[in-house]
Amino acid sequence: MATSSPLTVFVSAHGDKGQRASDNAVLLWGGYDLTPTDISKELAAPSVKRQLQLVVTSCFSGGFAEVIFTAADAASGPVPGRVAACGLFAAPWDRESTGCDPHPDRRAHVVPALS
Repeated sequence: MATSSPLTVFVSAHGDKGQRASDNAVLLWGGYDLTPTDISKELAAPSVKRQLQLVVTSCFSGGFAEVIFTAADAASGPVPGRVAACGLFAAPWDRESTGCDPHPDRRAHVVPALS
């Protein structure tokens, strides 16, 4: 059971696609990036008892769903003792989110075809 109110993390940044979903990243100020693996490792700390609400609006944001797994690796299973988590992501792990085209005329935006 959670010991306090949920931790809500909202990320609105540029996303970068990795080789796997857990390799995706959001690009932060100062040349840093944040990956699902980074978050997963923090959540695995024994002192973390709060529920997590994760909202990521970047391209390739679906990769952040991997935070529920140990080291963001589904093959490793869920983080042991993990309190409930939920997420809302703007795009699947391997797709850009809409509105990322810099063209000012939205009718001219390039929309990638779904395969």
